[in-house]
Amino acid sequence: MDALQGFSLSCLLSETTNTQTAQTTVGMSALPVHLDRNNFGTDAQVYNPSRWIEGANAPDGSLISPEEMQRYWIPFSVGSRQCIGKNVAMLELVKLVGTLLLYFDVQLANTRTVEDKTRPEVPVSKSYFFARMSGPLMATVRERV
Repeated sequence: MDALQGFSLSCLLSETTNTQTAQTTVGMSALPVHLDRNNFGTDAQVYNPSRWIEGANAPDGSLISPEEMQRYWIPFSVGSRQCIGKNVAMLELVKLVGTLLLYFDVQLANTRTVEDKTRPEVPVSKSYFFARMSGPLMATVRERV
């Protein structure tokens, strides 16, 4: 689904800069969009998978539906420059996660300490184009019986 479906690029530019310049190259990173509280709720910087089932609370108190959030979920970019491997990656992801959860119980290891409690859920990065984790994500995997 095109994340910017229904938006006119010239309209977006004119609203933010009050000018429309022809032949303007516009680039963006998905990270600021994915961390936007207006798009993904007041807890956008926290890992909360239930928002994709129940929805999320917007800063103004209204409910953001999962369908509305899907509109702004753009990990593979959009348009003519989107990742050409998107469909293969999504297929592999669905097969991997489905198979993993079918045969194994997975639990995140509690590696946070009291001093570490202020660390945000989303990796901190100096760049909005790349998210870098500061350490490994530890998990316990047990075969189901």
